[in-house]
Parts: sequence; C-alpha cells; structure tokens
Amino acid sequence: MNKIYTYILILLSPFLSAEDSIFSAAEIKRIKSMSPLPEIPLDPTNKIDGNKKAIQLGEAFFNDWRFSRGEEFACATCHRETDHFTTSRTDTDVEIPTLYNMAYNKWFFWDGRSDTLWSQTLGPIEAGIEHNFSRTEVAFLMHSDIEYKPAYEKFFGPVPDFSDPDRFPQPAKPSSDDVEANRNWQSMTKEDQFLVNEVFANVGKIFAAYQAQLVSPKTTFDVYVEGIKENNQEKLSAISDSAKRGLKVFVGKGQCITCHSGPNFSDNSFHDMRLPKFTEKKGIPGARAVGIGKVKDSIFSANGPFSDSPRSKHLDELSIQAGDEFKIKTPTLRFITATPPFMHTGQFRFLTDVVDFYSEMKGARAPVDGISPEMTPRNFTAQEKKDLLEFLKCISERP
Repeated sequence: MNKIYTYILILLSPFLSAEDSIFSAAEIKRIKSMSPLPEIPLDPTNKIDGNKKAIQLGEAFFNDWRFSRGEEFACATCHRETDHFTTSRTDTDVEIPTLYNMAYNKWFFWDGRSDTLWSQTLGPIEAGIEHNFSRTEVAFLMHSDIEYKPAYEKFFGPVPDFSDPDRFPQPAKPSSDDVEANRNWQSMTKEDQFLVNEVFANVGKIFAAYQAQLVSPKTTFDVYVEGIKENNQEKLSAISDSAKRGLKVFVGKGQCITCHSGPNFSDNSFHDMRLPKFTEKKGIPGARAVGIGKVKDSIFSANGPFSDSPRSKHLDELSIQAGDEFKIKTPTLRFITATPPFMHTGQFRFLTDVVDFYSEMKGARAPVDGISPEMTPRNFTAQEKKDLLEFLKCISERP
C-alpha cells in the first residue's frame, strides 16, 4: 500500500507544490479564500460613492479642523495615515479602530449601531468626546463656505439658506448630554430639522466617499497566497516556515478563521469574547443588543429617508438574541501588529497577551446563553504561540 501511495505522489509531483506537504486540501482552500482583497464595493445607499470629485472633497473634509467645536481637530487628527489611520487615545471608552477596509464592512462601530459608512461618519462629528460639533453648524458651513458650497451643490443641488439664527440656531442637535444643543434642536420646526438632516446626511456621504478608498496595502501574506495559486516558488518563500506553521494554527487548531475569515479577516459579525476587564475604559454597555436598537431607530440608516437606495429587509430581520449584550464586532486583522493596544477597550497591550488569552482563556468571563462556541481555550503549545505571532506579522507587513 505504501509503495502505491509513493508511486501516486511521484506521478502527481509535477502538479503539487511544497505547501501540499504542510496543509491539507481543506486548509489550502481556506487560505486561498483569505487573499486578495476584492475590488472596493460601491455603496448603493450613497449615490456619490466612487465619484473621483467626491473622493477629493471627502479628503478635504477629512483634514478640515472646522468640522469640530472650536476648530480643535479633524478626522485626520486621530486617524493618522502614518499610523494606519488609527491612534491610541486614553480618554475614550473604547479603542479607536483603523479606517482601513471600511468599505468591506456590513456594520459599523463596535456595536454595529450604523449600517452604512456615511451614517457611521456622522457619529464622531457630533460626539462630545470627539468633534463635539452639531448638524446645524455643519449645514451652515456648507451654506457659507465659498469652496464647499458649489462643490456640494454639484452632487446634491442647492444648499438651503441656513443663515437665520432663529430658524437654525447653533449649536443644534438631538442630544442627551448637550442641553443647549438639544434645546436649540427642539425649538426648530420639523421641516427645518429635515432640511438640516438632509445636508448632514449628504456631508456624511462625502466623507464616506473618501474613507471607502482607504484600503490596506498588500502584505507578504498576499504574496504567499499568490504563490500557492500560481505554484510560484519565489512567492512561496515570501513568509517563513514559522509563519506557515502559524497559518496552519490560524486556519486549523486555533479556529481563528471562524471569526477572522475572508480577505479582510473579519466575518462582519458579532461575538462574545468573554474578555476580562483590565482597563478603566467603560466599553460599550449593552454591546450588540443596544446597537441593534440604535440602528433600527436611526433616521440615517440604509432604510431611512436619506438613503439613495433603501435596503428592503435587512433591519426588519434584526432581532436581539441571547448574549447580544456582550457581543462585539469582529475587526479586521490586517496590519494588526501596528495598532496596539488590542481588543475593543485595549485589554491587552501586546499581541502575546492576546494569544495567551485565547490559548488558556485565563480570567475569562463565564459563558452565557448564546455564547460563541469558538470561545473556548485552544491550549496552544509554546511553539504554536510563537508561530501564530509570526503569521500575524505577515498580514501586517508590506513585501
């Protein structure tokens, strides 16, 4: 029997790569599904998505400090290109994720309280701990700026006259913690609120047109996958033997691919990580359970009045499941080594801590109904931990 098997291997050897001795056929199939990133998908709810002039205008918005109270900072202040469009802040309740590959997301924010990139953009603009701006101030900026107004109008038509402070007081926004802005908002007529909301939503679409283009660079892992698909020996050597063993752990024993699947290393879903609380950050009370309520109630959802192509049932089909109050969105792992600390509230300072946690689950919160079955100890050996870390480097470095 062994002689027959050896003979078959000799016959097939011209068609096999060295990787066939490392990975099973099922593992090779999974690995091929992890690269490359596809073409950037267009968002049908945003009619200017992919428009070159909108992208340029969105980049200007992204770097403009005037979209914040007192002109204190811009989006680029925290999402720096030199830091992979993220940063580490100690004064927020959650970690600030990278903006890489946002166009591939189905849900936005850690709790998924937005269902489009343009609606996600609106949140930080009005958040008190971020831009602390308001939607009437955004509307007035579009009306008054000699460059932004004609650029905006090319996409969305005439900007209403927002110069009357009695009709359109500043600041004004629906808010539970900004008394003045909320009082001003409630003083406005429903018709005027709609005019402001429409411009606010359209500004979000301009921001989103630019952010959708922020795609992570090609990595050594992508080169390696090309080598597998092409049976190219030079490309197959793009990553080390240790990284290949780590990849085998990632798609096999570690079951990392269960959540971090596909070219963006994310299943676009939500999971209870059973994380211990090591930081002072509050996190997201209610997690996905609260996020579902917020996205269904939002006037800026993909089903709302400002969507350019309302989706029919994706929100109607949402319902809160057992354990949702602990579930957090799966982030991309691309360039993960460059974006510490890790997890949504920065529980772990080093990637070694993350791997240790998944291995032993030491200090993990007790399971609840609806717990993700993959959240169980993986019991990695010391070598497997080292190899897994080597693999993670390969999805975080350029060729």
